[in-house]
Amino acid sequence: MDRVVQFRPSRVEGVANAHEVRVYADRLEIQTTGECLVFPFLAFARGREIASGGVPVGELHFSKSSYPDSHFVFYTTPQIVVFMPTDGPTRYPDSHFWRVQEILRAGGFKLYEDGPPKRMPIVLDPRPVRTVAYVVVVFALAWAYALSGFLPGPVGEGWQRLLLWNPHNPAIGVALMLPATVVPLLLAFRHARTASRLAPIVVASYVLALVSEWAMRCSIHSWAALELPPFNSPLWSAHSLVSLLAVVTVTTLVGWSWRRGFLEPIAPRGSNGRPGTA
Repeated sequence: MDRVVQFRPSRVEGVANAHEVRVYADRLEIQTTGECLVFPFLAFARGREIASGGVPVGELHFSKSSYPDSHFVFYTTPQIVVFMPTDGPTRYPDSHFWRVQEILRAGGFKLYEDGPPKRMPIVLDPRPVRTVAYVVVVFALAWAYALSGFLPGPVGEGWQRLLLWNPHNPAIGVALMLPATVVPLLLAFRHARTASRLAPIVVASYVLALVSEWAMRCSIHSWAALELPPFNSPLWSAHSLVSLLAVVTVTTLVGWSWRRGFLEPIAPRGSNGRPGTA
């Protein structure tokens, strides 16, 4: 494995008077007339791919007809385009084009092939305060929906009829199941960085959903005794408890899977890809 890939490019766009390029596992260096510009990859990387673990820092374009037209685009500000040299090896595994990719992979970085994705991945913002706020909103919506039957007069009676009109599948079930579906989805999507975090998320979400449903049933028992006929839906039964656990587990896995299409933040971050000097 090379410690550095060094070559004289056929041309460089984005930097004036560049005559030599050096690619290390953690940075790009460009020698110009009078100075060496240094671009640490972490200074301009947007984030780390959750699915692959690689950090995208640019894109590669290979020309089968003219090797010197093959080039890398680095996502600095402004972008830097480095074209391959006019001399030297042009075939795998000795070409500079291949060796640059190899040294980047060794450093945990990657290049998009033939351009960026049609939709650039979003960088997650997993701040716990926001997660707590989202969870509170979910519970607030569920409880507001369930307790609407307590509104005074004809309005409350109308809501009760709406929530209970189908005894076999009453609409009040939406309020009961909303925490069990949305909360684990949120927690897994925002915080399940590794598979080892899934079990605690399932347990916490299950307890929250169970306590919420028990408290909600107690609150509406005067006009919706769900454990009695015609509903016949007791909470403390093996079927109900296992079904709730299954829902929480499935939605946790869905959130974890969905998360893998995003980027996660990288720390420490640099100065938006602006160069330093060496």
